[in-house]
Amino acid sequence: MGMIFLTFKPLTVTDVKEELKGVDSAQELSKIKLQQKELLEKRNSLFKTIKNKKLLSLIELLGKSSYVETEILKNFQLSQYYFYPLLAEISKRLKLGYNEFIYCSIDEIKSALLQRDKLPSLTEIIRRDKEGFVLSVHQGTYKLEFTKKNIIENSASFVKGVCACRGVVIGRARIIFDVNEMDKVQKGDILITGMTTPNFVLAMKRAGAIVTNDGGITCHAAIVSRELGKPCVIATKNATEVFKDGDLVEVDANSGVVKKV
Repeated sequence: MGMIFLTFKPLTVTDVKEELKGVDSAQELSKIKLQQKELLEKRNSLFKTIKNKKLLSLIELLGKSSYVETEILKNFQLSQYYFYPLLAEISKRLKLGYNEFIYCSIDEIKSALLQRDKLPSLTEIIRRDKEGFVLSVHQGTYKLEFTKKNIIENSASFVKGVCACRGVVIGRARIIFDVNEMDKVQKGDILITGMTTPNFVLAMKRAGAIVTNDGGITCHAAIVSRELGKPCVIATKNATEVFKDGDLVEVDANSGVVKKV
């Protein structure tokens, strides 16, 4: 529980309509087909220059693994879509806010529903949110294990991460944890979050750059930022802790450094 995919409401029909407003579907489809053709030509041209068969096999394997990762992400999102109404209803019956409810373990929720035990206190739930924890399973028993904050080379004024889409932008930091906060991001702002999902796309379009705590080169933020041509730095570990709303920051997605100006 408490994983990022459960913290955001699934997109509604209204959200999708808003996102597609003003979009020429025929033009976009033509653009996508052209991009696919160009990428395939580049791929084939590059492969002709590689004589090492083992290297070619590794590249093919990497391509397949990226596809598998995308499929896993898609299934996570489908799970989120189908489970959100159920989880929202359970949190309502237990009289606990949804954003607190998702930090309860399965056993705690089951026990509370059966009226055997009370849910953890709000103080305990906030501790889980702030300190971070993993939910392990051993012989059918769930156990909460708290983890210490990541100790990395990031300082109080900058973070380092992986370049997902190159570019340099300066703007005001907007720290986002919930889909309901998307309106905070205005044109040119720096969107800083744990990890993006499709719910973030409207805000990503307005943002001047995107920074995330987590993610890999095929994560949602990386893929969408490249489509939008927005500078993006991922896997910073703790950008949402280093920066505060309103900080003037520079995103150098050429070197993977995000710093206060």
